[in-house]
Amino acid sequence: MAGPRKTREDYFNWFYKAFGYKGGNSYIGFIDNARKMALSHVPKDQFAMYSKMSGDSLLNEKGTRLAENVEGPKGPGRAWEVDSALKVVDENTGVRDFKRGRELFLAMKCGSCHTIKGEGGSVGPDLTQLGTRFSKRDMLEAIIEPSKVISDQYESKVFNMKDGTSVLGRLMSEDEKNYVISQKSLCTTCHKNSCEE
Repeated sequence: MAGPRKTREDYFNWFYKAFGYKGGNSYIGFIDNARKMALSHVPKDQFAMYSKMSGDSLLNEKGTRLAENVEGPKGPGRAWEVDSALKVVDENTGVRDFKRGRELFLAMKCGSCHTIKGEGGSVGPDLTQLGTRFSKRDMLEAIIEPSKVISDQYESKVFNMKDGTSVLGRLMSEDEKNYVISQKSLCTTCHKNSCEE
């Protein structure tokens, strides 16, 4: 029969494993909140050991996402135009490095708003089946000029309230008396335009 220390170690090791499971947008924060509640009950002299054991090093500073030690893009850093980028894509049809593509997707913070295969944010469109719905030109244009076309479904607006404050978000629904606004809005790093309501 396992003793209390072994049981506690198994328990906190589970959190480390749980950070590797797939979940929704709130999953990592939910697991971390449960982990922190559990840590509040361990003896103070053992806190650091159990915190490390349970995966504190896996999390970003806010504890809402996994920390990504991903190398950013390399290269000359040129201002791409759609036609020149399309030419490069068409000429290089060899083996694709999907691992590096995922790393760049994370390093450039695309996953903060977009989802691919169940991972990422939900503010922007899911990009999982993008290649089956859009041409290479359309995809390059969306990458190079992300604010050129924004679907009404994802467009952020500034709502000016009667009390003088304002709220940035997406209009989810409305009736004669109320607006329902989602405050998860498009990343202004990529998308420059928003409009007043």
